[in-house]
Amino acid sequence: PDFPPVEGDRVQTGQTLMVIESMKMETGIKATDQAVVKKLHFQPGDTFDRNAVLVSLDLTGSEDA
Repeated sequence: PDFPPVEGDRVQTGQTLMVIESMKMETGIKATDQAVVKKLHFQPGDTFDRNAVLVSLDLTGSEDA
């Protein structure tokens, strides 16, 4: 799978959606289920607040795969 996924991509359970950095530590954010990426709410290098929505996934659209 391509990294990072773009809007419209199908992602699989456990696939890395993004890597965030905090205090020089990197953490991979993974899909918890099969889904279609509906919207990315960030650009590489953006900063964000705690509890910010970073990606919207459509779980219903993944059943067409």
